[in-house]
Amino acid sequence: MKYKKIVYPDISAEILLSIFDSQSGISEYHAMICLTDPIADVSGQYRQVDEAIRLLEEELHVKSVWQRYFVSDAINQAFYLNQSEPDTAVSVVQQPPLNGTKVAVWAYLLPDIQLAKDADGITLLQRGEYQHLYHTQLHALEEDESVQTADIFRQYIDQLSAYACTLADNCIRTWVYVQGVDTHYKGMVVARRTYFETEGLTPQTHFIASTGIEGKYVHPEALVFMDAYAIRGVDPGQIRYLYAPTHLNPTHEYGVTFERGTVVQYGD
Repeated sequence: MKYKKIVYPDISAEILLSIFDSQSGISEYHAMICLTDPIADVSGQYRQVDEAIRLLEEELHVKSVWQRYFVSDAINQAFYLNQSEPDTAVSVVQQPPLNGTKVAVWAYLLPDIQLAKDADGITLLQRGEYQHLYHTQLHALEEDESVQTADIFRQYIDQLSAYACTLADNCIRTWVYVQGVDTHYKGMVVARRTYFETEGLTPQTHFIASTGIEGKYVHPEALVFMDAYAIRGVDPGQIRYLYAPTHLNPTHEYGVTFERGTVVQYGD
Protein backbone atom coordinates (compact mmCIF):
# COMPACT_ATOMS: atom_id res chain seq x y z
CA MET A 1 0.00 0.00 0.00
CA LYS A 2 1.21 3.48 -0.89
CA TYR A 3 -0.03 6.78 0.49
CA LYS A 4 -0.10 10.19 -1.16
CA LYS A 5 -1.51 13.62 -0.46
CA ILE A 6 -2.81 15.75 -3.31
CA VAL A 7 -3.68 19.42 -2.79
CA TYR A 8 -5.83 21.52 -5.11
CA PRO A 9 -5.39 25.02 -3.61
CA ASP A 10 -7.58 26.77 -6.17
CA ILE A 11 -10.64 24.88 -4.90
CA SER A 12 -9.55 24.58 -1.23
CA ALA A 13 -9.45 20.79 -1.46
CA GLU A 14 -7.01 18.15 -0.34
CA ILE A 15 -7.08 14.43 -1.01
CA LEU A 16 -5.59 11.68 1.11
CA LEU A 17 -4.97 8.82 -1.30
CA SER A 18 -4.36 5.15 -0.55
CA ILE A 19 -2.99 3.19 -3.53
CA PHE A 20 -2.96 -0.59 -3.88
CA ASP A 21 -0.81 -1.93 -6.72
CA SER A 22 -1.55 -5.56 -7.59
CA GLN A 23 0.84 -7.99 -9.27
CA SER A 24 -1.26 -7.73 -12.42
CA GLY A 25 -0.32 -4.07 -12.68
CA ILE A 26 -3.82 -2.72 -12.05
CA SER A 27 -4.01 -0.15 -9.27
CA GLU A 28 -6.93 0.50 -6.96
CA TYR A 29 -7.48 3.78 -5.12
CA HIS A 30 -9.30 4.94 -2.03
CA ALA A 31 -9.52 8.72 -1.75
CA MET A 32 -10.68 10.86 1.14
CA ILE A 33 -11.61 14.26 -0.30
CA CYS A 34 -11.69 17.05 2.29
CA LEU A 35 -12.15 20.80 2.04
CA THR A 36 -10.04 23.34 3.88
CA ASP A 37 -12.34 26.40 3.85
CA PRO A 38 -15.28 26.01 6.25
CA ILE A 39 -16.50 29.54 5.48
CA ALA A 40 -17.54 28.83 1.88
CA ASP A 41 -21.29 28.51 1.29
CA VAL A 42 -22.77 25.03 1.10
CA SER A 43 -23.42 24.99 -2.66
CA GLY A 44 -19.86 26.16 -3.26
CA GLN A 45 -18.45 23.40 -1.05
CA TYR A 46 -20.32 20.72 -3.01
CA ARG A 47 -18.99 22.17 -6.25
CA GLN A 48 -15.48 22.07 -4.79
CA VAL A 49 -15.62 18.39 -3.80
CA ASP A 50 -17.16 17.45 -7.14
CA GLU A 51 -14.42 19.35 -8.96
CA ALA A 52 -11.77 17.63 -6.82
CA ILE A 53 -13.20 14.23 -7.80
CA ARG A 54 -13.19 15.23 -11.47
CA LEU A 55 -9.57 16.43 -11.30
CA LEU A 56 -8.49 13.28 -9.48
CA GLU A 57 -10.17 11.02 -12.04
CA GLU A 58 -8.47 12.89 -14.89
CA GLU A 59 -5.07 12.85 -13.18
CA LEU A 60 -5.13 9.12 -12.38
CA HIS A 61 -7.16 8.00 -15.44
CA VAL A 62 -9.70 6.29 -13.21
CA LYS A 63 -13.45 6.23 -12.61
CA SER A 64 -15.33 6.32 -9.32
CA VAL A 65 -17.00 3.02 -8.49
CA TRP A 66 -18.64 4.43 -5.38
CA GLN A 67 -18.72 7.66 -3.44
CA ARG A 68 -19.88 8.19 0.12
CA TYR A 69 -20.74 11.76 1.08
CA PHE A 70 -20.31 12.66 4.76
CA VAL A 71 -22.44 15.75 5.29
CA SER A 72 -23.57 18.13 8.00
CA ASP A 73 -27.27 18.20 7.03
CA ALA A 74 -28.44 15.28 4.90
CA ILE A 75 -32.04 16.38 4.46
CA ASN A 76 -31.28 19.91 3.24
CA GLN A 77 -28.12 19.08 1.28
CA ALA A 78 -29.33 16.09 -0.75
CA PHE A 79 -30.16 18.53 -3.54
CA TYR A 80 -26.47 19.26 -4.08
CA LEU A 81 -25.28 15.67 -4.61
CA ASN A 82 -23.33 15.14 -7.79
CA GLN A 83 -25.38 13.43 -10.50
CA SER A 84 -22.77 13.66 -13.27
CA GLU A 85 -21.78 9.97 -12.96
CA PRO A 86 -25.14 8.18 -13.02
CA ASP A 87 -23.71 4.64 -12.78
CA THR A 88 -21.49 5.33 -9.75
CA ALA A 89 -22.82 4.00 -6.44
CA VAL A 90 -23.50 7.07 -4.30
CA SER A 91 -24.53 7.22 -0.67
CA VAL A 92 -24.96 10.06 1.76
CA VAL A 93 -24.80 9.94 5.54
CA GLN A 94 -25.16 12.76 8.02
CA GLN A 95 -21.83 12.62 9.83
CA PRO A 96 -20.44 16.18 9.85
CA PRO A 97 -16.75 16.58 8.96
CA LEU A 98 -14.73 17.45 12.06
CA ASN A 99 -13.02 20.48 10.50
CA GLY A 100 -16.24 22.49 10.28
CA THR A 101 -16.87 22.07 6.56
CA LYS A 102 -20.23 20.90 5.24
CA VAL A 103 -19.14 17.88 3.21
CA ALA A 104 -16.35 15.35 2.68
CA VAL A 105 -16.29 12.38 0.29
CA TRP A 106 -14.75 8.92 0.44
CA ALA A 107 -14.34 7.50 -3.07
CA TYR A 108 -13.22 4.13 -4.46
CA LEU A 109 -11.69 4.44 -7.94
CA LEU A 110 -10.44 2.00 -10.59
CA PRO A 111 -8.93 2.27 -14.08
CA ASP A 112 -10.34 0.72 -17.27
CA ILE A 113 -13.80 -0.18 -16.04
CA GLN A 114 -17.38 -0.03 -17.25
CA LEU A 115 -20.16 0.38 -14.73
CA ALA A 116 -23.88 -0.21 -15.10
CA LYS A 117 -26.95 0.21 -12.94
CA ASP A 118 -29.91 -2.14 -12.90
CA ALA A 119 -33.56 -1.29 -12.34
CA ASP A 120 -33.11 -1.47 -8.55
CA GLY A 121 -30.27 1.06 -8.61
CA ILE A 122 -27.54 -1.52 -7.92
CA THR A 123 -24.15 -0.54 -9.37
CA LEU A 124 -22.60 -3.48 -11.24
CA LEU A 125 -18.91 -3.88 -12.01
CA GLN A 126 -17.60 -6.82 -14.07
CA ARG A 127 -13.91 -7.65 -13.56
CA GLY A 128 -12.71 -10.94 -14.97
CA GLU A 129 -14.75 -13.81 -13.58
CA TYR A 130 -16.39 -11.71 -10.90
CA GLN A 131 -19.36 -9.38 -10.82
CA HIS A 132 -19.23 -6.86 -7.99
CA LEU A 133 -22.55 -5.57 -6.64
CA TYR A 134 -22.76 -2.27 -4.76
CA HIS A 135 -26.02 -1.53 -2.96
CA THR A 136 -26.49 1.89 -1.39
CA GLN A 137 -29.11 3.62 0.73
CA LEU A 138 -31.26 0.58 1.49
CA HIS A 139 -33.92 1.83 3.90
CA ALA A 140 -37.48 1.39 5.10
CA LEU A 141 -39.98 3.73 6.72
CA GLU A 142 -41.90 1.42 9.08
CA GLU A 143 -42.71 2.22 12.69
CA ASP A 144 -39.50 1.27 14.50
CA GLU A 145 -35.87 0.27 13.98
CA SER A 146 -36.54 -3.46 14.38
CA VAL A 147 -39.12 -3.62 11.61
CA GLN A 148 -37.05 -1.32 9.41
CA THR A 149 -33.95 -3.52 9.84
CA ALA A 150 -35.86 -6.69 8.95
CA ASP A 151 -37.33 -5.00 5.87
CA ILE A 152 -33.91 -3.73 4.77
CA PHE A 153 -32.38 -7.21 4.91
CA ARG A 154 -35.43 -8.66 3.18
CA GLN A 155 -34.97 -6.15 0.35
CA TYR A 156 -31.28 -6.91 0.14
CA ILE A 157 -31.69 -10.69 0.08
CA ASP A 158 -34.38 -10.46 -2.60
CA GLN A 159 -32.11 -8.29 -4.75
CA LEU A 160 -29.16 -10.65 -4.25
CA SER A 161 -31.27 -13.62 -5.27
CA ALA A 162 -31.91 -11.99 -8.65
CA TYR A 163 -28.17 -12.48 -9.28
CA ALA A 164 -28.11 -16.04 -7.89
CA CYS A 165 -26.35 -14.73 -4.76
CA THR A 166 -27.04 -15.26 -1.08
CA LEU A 167 -26.30 -13.26 2.02
CA ALA A 168 -24.17 -16.06 3.50
CA ASP A 169 -22.07 -16.85 0.42
CA ASN A 170 -21.70 -13.57 -1.44
CA CYS A 171 -22.08 -10.56 0.85
CA ILE A 172 -18.64 -9.30 1.87
CA ARG A 173 -19.37 -6.07 3.74
CA THR A 174 -22.20 -3.96 5.11
CA TRP A 175 -22.37 -0.42 6.50
CA VAL A 176 -25.36 0.03 8.82
CA TYR A 177 -26.23 3.55 9.97
CA VAL A 178 -28.57 4.10 12.90
CA GLN A 179 -30.24 7.41 13.70
CA GLY A 180 -30.00 7.97 17.44
CA VAL A 181 -27.64 5.06 17.92
CA ASP A 182 -27.84 5.23 21.73
CA THR A 183 -31.58 4.59 21.51
CA HIS A 184 -32.10 2.49 18.38
CA TYR A 185 -28.93 0.37 18.07
CA LYS A 186 -30.22 -2.50 20.22
CA GLY A 187 -33.38 -2.93 18.18
CA MET A 188 -31.32 -3.06 14.98
CA VAL A 189 -28.93 -5.62 16.51
CA VAL A 190 -31.72 -7.95 17.65
CA ALA A 191 -33.55 -7.77 14.31
CA ARG A 192 -30.33 -8.37 12.38
CA ARG A 193 -29.42 -11.38 14.54
CA THR A 194 -32.87 -12.88 14.04
CA TYR A 195 -32.70 -12.41 10.29
CA PHE A 196 -29.17 -13.79 10.12
CA GLU A 197 -30.30 -16.99 11.83
CA THR A 198 -32.90 -17.56 9.11
CA GLU A 199 -30.10 -17.24 6.52
CA GLY A 200 -27.75 -19.68 8.28
CA LEU A 201 -25.44 -17.04 9.74
CA THR A 202 -24.60 -18.21 13.27
CA PRO A 203 -21.59 -18.37 15.62
CA GLN A 204 -20.89 -21.81 14.15
CA THR A 205 -20.75 -20.53 10.55
CA HIS A 206 -19.80 -16.87 10.08
CA PHE A 207 -21.24 -13.38 10.05
CA ILE A 208 -20.46 -10.38 7.80
CA ALA A 209 -17.85 -7.67 8.31
CA SER A 210 -19.77 -4.53 9.13
CA THR A 211 -19.81 -0.99 10.39
CA GLY A 212 -22.70 -0.14 12.72
CA ILE A 213 -22.61 3.50 13.75
CA GLU A 214 -24.57 6.72 14.21
CA GLY A 215 -25.79 8.32 11.00
CA LYS A 216 -28.84 10.08 9.59
CA TYR A 217 -30.36 9.63 6.16
CA VAL A 218 -32.15 12.08 3.86
CA HIS A 219 -35.51 10.71 5.08
CA PRO A 220 -35.98 11.64 8.76
CA GLU A 221 -38.30 8.64 9.27
CA ALA A 222 -35.49 6.22 8.37
CA LEU A 223 -34.01 5.08 11.68
CA VAL A 224 -31.77 2.55 9.92
CA PHE A 225 -30.22 2.48 6.45
CA MET A 226 -27.55 0.34 4.86
CA ASP A 227 -24.92 0.13 2.14
CA ALA A 228 -23.60 -3.29 1.12
CA TYR A 229 -21.03 -4.96 -1.11
CA ALA A 230 -21.28 -8.46 -2.59
CA ILE A 231 -19.37 -10.49 -5.17
CA ARG A 232 -21.02 -12.84 -7.65
CA GLY A 233 -18.76 -15.72 -8.67
CA VAL A 234 -16.66 -15.84 -5.51
CA ASP A 235 -16.16 -19.26 -3.92
CA PRO A 236 -16.62 -19.54 -0.15
CA GLY A 237 -13.15 -21.11 -0.01
CA GLN A 238 -11.69 -17.78 -1.12
CA ILE A 239 -13.16 -15.96 1.89
CA ARG A 240 -11.72 -15.98 5.40
CA TYR A 241 -12.40 -13.93 8.50
CA LEU A 242 -10.28 -12.12 11.04
CA TYR A 243 -9.99 -13.94 14.35
CA ALA A 244 -7.58 -12.83 17.06
CA PRO A 245 -8.75 -14.59 20.25
CA THR A 246 -5.69 -13.52 22.25
CA HIS A 247 -6.72 -9.89 21.77
CA LEU A 248 -10.40 -9.80 20.69
CA ASN A 249 -13.28 -11.99 21.77
CA PRO A 250 -15.92 -13.12 19.24
CA THR A 251 -18.61 -10.48 18.81
CA HIS A 252 -21.47 -12.89 19.50
CA GLU A 253 -20.21 -13.20 23.09
CA TYR A 254 -21.53 -9.70 23.74
CA GLY A 255 -24.68 -10.01 21.68
CA VAL A 256 -23.79 -8.64 18.25
CA THR A 257 -23.30 -10.45 14.97
CA PHE A 258 -20.54 -9.15 12.73
CA GLU A 259 -17.04 -10.14 11.69
CA ARG A 260 -14.15 -7.84 12.51
CA GLY A 261 -12.59 -8.20 9.06
CA THR A 262 -12.79 -10.22 5.84
CA VAL A 263 -10.18 -11.28 3.30
CA VAL A 264 -10.99 -12.34 -0.26
CA GLN A 265 -8.16 -14.21 -1.97
CA TYR A 266 -8.03 -13.73 -5.75
CA GLY A 267 -6.04 -15.71 -8.28
CA ASP A 268 -4.03 -12.66 -9.40
